[in-house]
Amino acid sequence: MTSNAISTDDLGLEISGFILELLRIVVPESLQQSKTISRAWNQAVVPFRYRSVEINAKLLAASRSAPMSSTITAIRQHTRHISIREELDWDSAVELISNCRHVTRIKNFEPLGQVVAQSPNLRVLRLTSAKLAWKRIKVPPIRGLELEGCSWDLTSAEVDLMWSFENLESLTIQPIFSADSFFSSLQSDSLHELQTLNTTASDHPEYPMIKESLTRYLDHFIAGGRKLEEIELTCHLPLLRMTSIASHRELRILKVHDYTGFRYEWEICPSFSVADIAVLSESCGRL
Repeated sequence: MTSNAISTDDLGLEISGFILELLRIVVPESLQQSKTISRAWNQAVVPFRYRSVEINAKLLAASRSAPMSSTITAIRQHTRHISIREELDWDSAVELISNCRHVTRIKNFEPLGQVVAQSPNLRVLRLTSAKLAWKRIKVPPIRGLELEGCSWDLTSAEVDLMWSFENLESLTIQPIFSADSFFSSLQSDSLHELQTLNTTASDHPEYPMIKESLTRYLDHFIAGGRKLEEIELTCHLPLLRMTSIASHRELRILKVHDYTGFRYEWEICPSFSVADIAVLSESCGRL
């Protein structure tokens, strides 16, 4: 009598990879359990188990012990996304993370400029701390930057020394004050590769102080590119030229809100004109 049972070892690489990626996203804790299924399955699980890692004090303390050597090796070989949520021995953290070969995303950290500088494969950088403290490092040419609740007080000279935005494809900045400071520190010919731009924020009584300067910056950098696919802005709408937006033929999503909003019936909130919509319709066929 022939058994029709299928072993996990009989699954092809593509099917196994699909299953493991799904487990990693939906129930990541199951990867720890599934490694006991078979030796071959355990070898397949390892890259997915260590795709995303949280570096904490406990891991760093154990990283020099012999029983942890295989874990540290796996982190250095397979980790792509690193999260740090507590104060650490930063020298030890740098020693561990800087040897990770494939890190593409680091988030939720404060004094880890050294790690960023030593991560040549870094693609997305998310800064959530209140103040950007490091000013003497060289950030790799990242493709995604997210500033959320992080102030930006760098001068143009410091940005030129530290940052390279020639490959930047995605930019998200909140609050609006950080956006105004960020754009004012850039060279006028930056952000040509940008595909996604998001600078939005809730209402604030001091926003009128910067609404015109920020909108002029936004208009300038939007007009300077041709590759934007998603735009979501809070701005002073009368200063945002439709011709700047219409130059992006691949634009799929456009959400633009004027600062005025619709809070009070007696306030007039600027909006796009019928002629503006016609220009968009003709120029941006994917909208």
